Amino acid sequence: MRGYRFVATLLILFVAFAADAAPLGHVDAVLLDASQLTRIERSKIKAEAAWWLDLDTRILVAAAPKDIARLQLSHPNDGVFKNVTPASFAYQSMACDERDAKMRLPVLAKAGRGNLVLTPRNFAGYRAVSGLLAITPNQQVISTAQRTRSKAVDPTLQPLIARIRPTRWFSDLSTLATWKRNSFSPEIDLARDWLVGEFSGLGLSVSTPSFNVTGSGVGTTQIENVIATLPGTTLPNEWILVGAHYDSRNINLNNIINPSPGAEDNASGCAAVLELARLLADLRPKRTLKFMCFGGEEQNLYGSEAYAATLSANGDLAKIKLAVIMDMIGYSSTTALDVLLETSSALSAVLPQFQQAAADYSPGMTVTTSLQPFGSDHIPFINRGVPTLLLIENEWDSYPHYHKATDIPANVTNALLQGPAIMRMQLAVIAARAEVELPLTADGFE
Repeated sequence: MRGYRFVATLLILFVAFAADAAPLGHVDAVLLDASQLTRIERSKIKAEAAWWLDLDTRILVAAAPKDIARLQLSHPNDGVFKNVTPASFAYQSMACDERDAKMRLPVLAKAGRGNLVLTPRNFAGYRAVSGLLAITPNQQVISTAQRTRSKAVDPTLQPLIARIRPTRWFSDLSTLATWKRNSFSPEIDLARDWLVGEFSGLGLSVSTPSFNVTGSGVGTTQIENVIATLPGTTLPNEWILVGAHYDSRNINLNNIINPSPGAEDNASGCAAVLELARLLADLRPKRTLKFMCFGGEEQNLYGSEAYAATLSANGDLAKIKLAVIMDMIGYSSTTALDVLLETSSALSAVLPQFQQAAADYSPGMTVTTSLQPFGSDHIPFINRGVPTLLLIENEWDSYPHYHKATDIPANVTNALLQGPAIMRMQLAVIAARAEVELPLTADGFE
């Protein structure tokens, strides 16, 4: 009997140990409504979690089941997920073909230009179809709070900022929107030649390296990037890139017959590259400025990938000290202006200077930051470790004319407010990073 009791006791201890040990490899997760959390509460929750993902208005917290139950009782939440790992969740992009895809997953939370979703079991196959990206835990992916206070503006920089001409920028936007700029349309060559003429007229050196674009049902075509260079005076081998794509599309990706005016996507960004070139071309930057209009973005970032690959092969990639890409910067549904700054967590050091410039030169503009990059011409540079930032208006996914024949200048509402606000922020940073020699007074510019 005593032997039986001993064996029974061992069995009970084993079961108890197994029950206690299981949670060590088992965590649940809760999606907290973080809109009312204080900074201290956020920090405490993160410190006690096994891992977390901060989406600003929502925080995904993973912890032992007992801790998750406590969090669920003490904070508003959107539900509990059992026995999870970081791979249980994914980030589903909403850009380009991914946004147009029929296969959408239920949204757990909005996250910048995409959504937090539960990962399907067939993750690898699903990702190829609908733009799923793995999450990286323990980072604040999205931040929408404007926490930067305005400082005294630079008196030598302010006259340069004041030279931005919104009507000239919008006129360039409208000119680009007159052509069908689909990569497979012959009219894209008209846009290319116009850009070459405009940059050349500023006295810049212009090149048009070509690359191939392949499309379903239309084969392969050759198009060009347009690259305008303003050499640096004392640091010519250190480059600042300002870029945007000049091609466009409608809902039918490779349709060359239907109109694809692309006024917002992306004549707005391309025209801004040209406007900034006009403002800087007659000045003397210490670092080289490269103004770039990429082709083939809509088919899969062909132009920017070709350029980044060429720089890598030539050993020139390390020369880039900052690359700034603009994609859809003109639309706002109201006069309340905003901008989304997007990069990777590894390159997030580029963010504070832009946040400060927004506070100084575009006060009142809401700044959102995202560390989950995808789907535009910043990606080939980010993938190669280049400090790169995407600037995009924060309502891009609610723009009613996105990838439609109706993306015409008249439908880019509040453009004369929204676009210049983003350009002012960018020009302030570009002028500082390139170390442009500035006159002391506005008279010196004219």
